[in-house]
Parts: sequence; structure tokens; C-alpha cells
Amino acid sequence: GGVVREPEKEDPGIRVISRETARTVSGLLVGCVEYGTGKNAKIPGIECAGKTGSAQMTDVNSAGKVVYTADRMASFVGYAPAYDPRVVVAVWVVKPHGSTHGASVAAPAWKEITENTLRYLKIPFGADKR
Repeated sequence: GGVVREPEKEDPGIRVISRETARTVSGLLVGCVEYGTGKNAKIPGIECAGKTGSAQMTDVNSAGKVVYTADRMASFVGYAPAYDPRVVVAVWVVKPHGSTHGASVAAPAWKEITENTLRYLKIPFGADKR
């Protein structure tokens, strides 16, 4: 199950990177969704920022050594709206069947979860954005 949590009060947090750097990184992550491997996470009517991932899993063998296995993990982590984030969602699919790429396995799940979360939070997008 997932968690939907809204802050109890506005917390300005601690700035760890400049606004300019944050905007640049967001631009790169929007590019991933708009033009790159994250296309399957694109939500019409709202800019989303995110990144796909595909990894080979590890295990510990009988000698206590970490070794790579044949198993894979696919992921997509993103946020929306890209330049005024209200939602952050991370999806990991462990040992997916068929494709093992975050682009085809995790990004579509991220899109569905994020759309439902935006609706729940009453954040307009797509046809609702007027």
C-alpha cells in the first residue's frame, strides 16, 4: 500500500541547493518524461519530472560474498507539478515479468498512481485543468 500525507503546516525546510540548480535539475527530469525514457509517465495537462531506473539485483553467496544475480528491479521516481511539486511518487518493481526496464514496467504504474493522487488532492490536470 501507499501513503498519502500532507504536511500539518508549511515547513520551509532547509535549502540544500540553489533555486537555479533545482530548476535546472527539474528541467532535465521533465526532459526525461517529455522526450526520454520516462515517456510512459507523461500525464496530459501537467508537467511531470522523473527518472527511470533498471538495476541488476545482488545476493550473498554461501561464502558471504555479494554477487550479482539474474534478477532485476525496475523503477521510476518522479514528482508533479514539476516546478511546484505537490506529489512525489516512487515505484519499484522487484523481479518484473517480461520487460525489466523502468520505462515499460514502473513508469506506467507511476502515472496511474500519480493521476489518482492528484485527483485525491484536487490538483487539476488534463481535461480538469481550466
